[in-house]
Amino acid sequence: MLITRTPSTAAVLAVAVTLSVVTACTRDTTAGDSGSTPSPPWSEYAWQAGDITASTGALPSGDGGLAAYAFEAQGTQHVIYGSAVDDHVRELWWNINGWHTADLTETAGAPPTEGPLTGYAFEAENTQHVVYNGVDTRIHELWFDRTGWHTGDLTAATGAPPVAAGGALTGYAFETQHTQHVLYISASDNHIRELWSDRTGWHTGDLTAATGAPPVAAGGALTGYAFETQHTQHVLYISASDNHIRELWSDGATWHMTDLTDATGAVTAAQGGPLAGYPFEKQHTQHVIYAGSDGRLYELWCEGTTWRISDLTAITGAPPAQSLAGYVLKAQGSQHVVYTGVDRRLYELWWNNEWRLGDLTAATRAPAPGTGRLHGYAFDVQVTQHIIYVSAGDGHVREIWWGPPVNRDDSRPSGVPQAGGSAAGKAPRSSPAPP
Repeated sequence: MLITRTPSTAAVLAVAVTLSVVTACTRDTTAGDSGSTPSPPWSEYAWQAGDITASTGALPSGDGGLAAYAFEAQGTQHVIYGSAVDDHVRELWWNINGWHTADLTETAGAPPTEGPLTGYAFEAENTQHVVYNGVDTRIHELWFDRTGWHTGDLTAATGAPPVAAGGALTGYAFETQHTQHVLYISASDNHIRELWSDRTGWHTGDLTAATGAPPVAAGGALTGYAFETQHTQHVLYISASDNHIRELWSDGATWHMTDLTDATGAVTAAQGGPLAGYPFEKQHTQHVIYAGSDGRLYELWCEGTTWRISDLTAITGAPPAQSLAGYVLKAQGSQHVVYTGVDRRLYELWWNNEWRLGDLTAATRAPAPGTGRLHGYAFDVQVTQHIIYVSAGDGHVREIWWGPPVNRDDSRPSGVPQAGGSAAGKAPRSSPAPP
């Protein structure tokens, strides 16, 4: 099955209702991406599937969490997980020679993980970062620079309280500010805590106390991102008392709180339901995707100073979701929401002037996902898309990718040329050193 899309310009989403003006959305008018990368022949692109665990001989995944991201400056991809046998933090990484595996716990001498964990590339610094909850209930960081992998105890560095059992953990780099940010739910009070790093080191803050926001629902979802063109940060969660979608946002000086459910008149979120958020830098918009208490999928999106709501189920007929992720593919000017349905199938919602639905299980015959979280991201230097999940029954880390059809039983997009002809990522070792 071939799913194609056509690049598009900005447009107002269908079935969107303007209900309230929220100053958290205020933006500047800085231009977004230049879009100078030549457009590939989209009609030749297709969704394909691969088993990364089988291709690398890596140990199966356990309950120690899952993270995935592209390292654009290096032309590499990275999947981080906790292995079932020993709770070690493992890395599956891809360069133009294929997928590889590494034991980061052994390499860096770091403690094992009991989850959750998060990971991201810090492009401005040419580094990678993995933050996780250790079996010692302390928060640890694994980071990679040109000298290799290192480990640090962020609990010792900041005095931050422990992560709540079953609580969420997310992180991102704020590239234009040269800072890193890790958000998690603390054990004693279900507050949202921030660990952030600048040139002087790691620091900690209680965002719930700083904003007067209500606590997170136990086991609730948490997501966050930097909005680079607006120079702001945004953290989204579902509040415990009312299942409202709450936004904590920073303008650089102060953290604020907005109740997006009240602001838009949106349906409340499903208790314990999935949540995803991302900025669309070129369009100067933000997007929050969630499952409603009525089983439908909704989008809250902000353009200018106004938050709006769209019923994605009404627009596309999308089935109910269990886990979801969202991202933007810059070269195509499109948005993508990928998710596992309650029917254990994989789906994609994509937007380029209107929302559409695709059944990725039907397109790829990929095995059914387990109950854990899936991850999705655009690999812009390769102009491809990637979904990472753990399959039910065998704990294998699987990849579904969108790009030119190639024969790669080991899930290697080696036939995709890098923009600009870069040879980054050729080094046959874990996480090749920055140039």
